[in-house]
Amino acid sequence: MLPAAEYSDRIDRRMNHGKRHPVIWAMVIITFISLMIFFISSISASFLPSSRETYGNIVFPYFFILLLPVVLPGVPLKLLLVFTFLVFSLSFAYMIIETFRGEKRDPLATPVGFFVIVASAAYFLVFAISLIEEYSGVAIGGTTISNELVGKPFLTYSSLIFAPLAEETGFRILPLGLLTFFLVRHRMKSSRHMINDDPGLASQIAQSFLVPGRFRRTNGIFSLTAMDWTFVAITAGLFGFAHVLFGIWSIGKILTAGIVGVALAVGFLKFGPYVDIPIHWVFNGVLTLYYVYSPLESATLLFALWLIATGIVSLLYVAAYLSRYGLRI
Repeated sequence: MLPAAEYSDRIDRRMNHGKRHPVIWAMVIITFISLMIFFISSISASFLPSSRETYGNIVFPYFFILLLPVVLPGVPLKLLLVFTFLVFSLSFAYMIIETFRGEKRDPLATPVGFFVIVASAAYFLVFAISLIEEYSGVAIGGTTISNELVGKPFLTYSSLIFAPLAEETGFRILPLGLLTFFLVRHRMKSSRHMINDDPGLASQIAQSFLVPGRFRRTNGIFSLTAMDWTFVAITAGLFGFAHVLFGIWSIGKILTAGIVGVALAVGFLKFGPYVDIPIHWVFNGVLTLYYVYSPLESATLLFALWLIATGIVSLLYVAAYLSRYGLRI
């Protein structure tokens, strides 16, 4: 059996010197640029003159520790928006930097490629399963959000774009970051080399929560473990259940939100919050933007159709990737 480091090098060489996948990369680039246009439009729409009367509203940020919501002290809505867009901007910037800095040609092995491919594949799955559930008479819900978007579009949209930060903190970053920390620590203790190269406790904690994928790989963990998949399943299930527990959605949402939860968890473990938070934003902040800025309604419909088409291609590509490289992080 090959040593872990040598096995990793062989896989990396296969990714680096394999096919360039020009069609997939073209799809990724077009979709990513489109998403960046939506993101810039989201910032612009959030600071339109018509929205200024709500800037002073005191809102109460929250985050989750799994199913436990934690409400923070009230802050002006404008401050929360600035913070939210700053986190998104830093996430996208780091995603792009990491993609260009790496040498991997396979899109799924890069942050930008993973973000686009997994987001579109998950969107198509959610769309298809939702149609099946509706046809079968399984209630999905969500009318409350739609009504609030019509009645209070800016306030509701602000809540939707903040939700990825709040929900990813409790359902992915905290539990899976802690899991990463303990798995790597365990590996360090079992390896003399790792003990000698111990980066320090504070650095280990920071890397576990901010760049868990790189932290795992540099310490010899190249694929998701059984413990990882157990945590992925638990957090995804709780994520789906939370949508029903807090009274916004019906039982049909558990399956679709759970599927998205799996994609988000794998994105976090493979890269970090700079990938799973933006994936979550695609579902919350892109396809609802036209409620705040009506000129984007037609563009949103066209982009939704594009996501369905790219989602089909992405699912096929993910299957091919897994058959070639396996569940490598």
